[in-house]
Amino acid sequence: MEQNKVEMAFRRVTYARRIVACQRERVEMLARNGDDTTSAERILDLFARTLDIFEDGLRRILGQDSKPNRSRQAVTRACSFKRNTFNIVVRNV
Repeated sequence: MEQNKVEMAFRRVTYARRIVACQRERVEMLARNGDDTTSAERILDLFARTLDIFEDGLRRILGQDSKPNRSRQAVTRACSFKRNTFNIVVRNV
């Protein structure tokens, strides 16, 4: 049971990191195109705060200090841009 919690928490953190990376790229793409980034930046902030919560939860499960990890590891690109549409496939993690 404890291993399942660790695996689930790790999957959530990994998936959330991908989402944050994709949204960060979206903000950068909008800025490059001269488009308004206000909404995209708000969403990025929300995703980043959610990621911090998931990372804290994983550290608690692992018995580590629960200070937020501000230097996140790079993640594999997991997003696709098609015209001006940003797609993230949401699946159970």
